[in-house]
Amino acid sequence: MKYRCILVEDNILERDSMELKLRKIDSLVVKASVTNGLEAMSILKTGQIDIVFSDIDMPELSGLELLRSLNHPPVFIFISSHTHHAAESFELNVIDYIVKPVKLERLIKAVDKAVEYLKMRTLPASDVQPKLPTS
Repeated sequence: MKYRCILVEDNILERDSMELKLRKIDSLVVKASVTNGLEAMSILKTGQIDIVFSDIDMPELSGLELLRSLNHPPVFIFISSHTHHAAESFELNVIDYIVKPVKLERLIKAVDKAVEYLKMRTLPASDVQPKLPTS
């Protein structure tokens, strides 16, 4: 199965580099690569996206503000040059937080975590709950 993703990054060099890396991951289809949270919001409202890879510090609408503005957000993976947003990000239930510069192996690890979560979310509740031993 292929998971649809978007990339939100205001720095053109970092956006191009990240997009190249994302396109190397077989389980992903990059649906869009945008420069800010407002552009991302319009895509998220009109299309089905499974995973969002987003910078945090951006003009117009930050990655954190973007995530907070969504009622039913897809899986988020934040990518930032700074670690000081990490705790707040995890309070917003992001699946991962990657510190720049992004290495392909670290990106793959984050994608694997997101895919595992998405697969678990689609399982029936009886398959997710632990089985208790019977006596």
